[in-house]
Amino acid sequence: MRKLVFLIAAVIALTSCSRNSAKIKGEFTNFGSKTVYLEKLGVGTSEVIDSAVATKDGTFKFKIKFDKDQEPTFYLVKVDGNNFVTLFLERGETVRLSGDATRLERSYTVNGSKTSEDIRTISNLLNSTISSLDSLNQLHASPADSIEYKMGKVFVNCKREFIKFIITNPKSMASLFAIYSQLPGSTNVFGSLDDLNYFKLLSDSLAVSYPKSAYVISLKKHYKQMENDVLLGDIISSKKVETVGIPEISLRNQYGKLIKLSSLKGKVVLLDFWDPANQESLEGNLGLVKVYDKYKSKGFEVYQVSLATKAPWIAAVQRQKLQWICVSDFLGSNSPAATVYNVKSIPANFLISKNGDLIGRDLFGNDLESQILKALK
Repeated sequence: MRKLVFLIAAVIALTSCSRNSAKIKGEFTNFGSKTVYLEKLGVGTSEVIDSAVATKDGTFKFKIKFDKDQEPTFYLVKVDGNNFVTLFLERGETVRLSGDATRLERSYTVNGSKTSEDIRTISNLLNSTISSLDSLNQLHASPADSIEYKMGKVFVNCKREFIKFIITNPKSMASLFAIYSQLPGSTNVFGSLDDLNYFKLLSDSLAVSYPKSAYVISLKKHYKQMENDVLLGDIISSKKVETVGIPEISLRNQYGKLIKLSSLKGKVVLLDFWDPANQESLEGNLGLVKVYDKYKSKGFEVYQVSLATKAPWIAAVQRQKLQWICVSDFLGSNSPAATVYNVKSIPANFLISKNGDLIGRDLFGNDLESQILKALK
């Protein structure tokens, strides 16, 4: 009987220990006896918490002890700076990880953690999208507008798949990984005010599953800030722009020169908001180039504000060979200029008279050209 009591006590102690830890068992090919690093991800922070020297056949182990109040956490298993795997570990999980160390992010497999397996699925889609964009970037022989259109289509398809995953798995931390994913050039897949509902869905759903998680608390703050931006945009309505005049914008062009919107007074100006990842924006530029070439010598100018980060914006300006004034603050949809002008979707534009008065908003095609012609007389 005493032996049975001791045995039960030992089992309970062992179970308690396993519930306060998580394990990673890995095997990397093309690696040998090199060092693998384990990095813990916080909100905007990262910290190397352990390392292991792999055996000759590339196997290694990590045991992660969870503090008493520690929530499930994101980790990186890293070979070097740009070669790593993202995992999300909960108490008691044992994760088995394998892959080719020379191209870890694209080759790895993982099991033992449902969330980490879902992160792998999202990473596959992200890597496939990046490969498609890289291939299109190398098609120098194709017309620039055709390349931009195809790149926009690739981006939209990627985002659609992410949206499907988020809507289907709103209580999964893998959805948090998806909504904060980035493409090359620090281009966010999500982040515009049009994405507010997806941030709200995740914020509300994850707060039920992980109420004390620092990641979820940060997500909620982000969502609230986006919500405030929308409310501010509602207050500064398009009608108010008409009654109080044209608010000033002062942004830098692709060469770093600061250009004020007010400096163009005396010309008929089209204030245009766009994003190179938006297909309508790209197609709109093609038509606008013809209008610009036709009327620029008669006193017409375009002041185009990009709602994208720096790299994709400059690349698009160069590909489409845009000759008008191109400016940006690299803040994407969070640009104060977009908020002040109540821009909730793109493309969006404002036609401004020689005297600085608003002629019309969201004019395109023949309507735009006829209003330009009338204003130039």
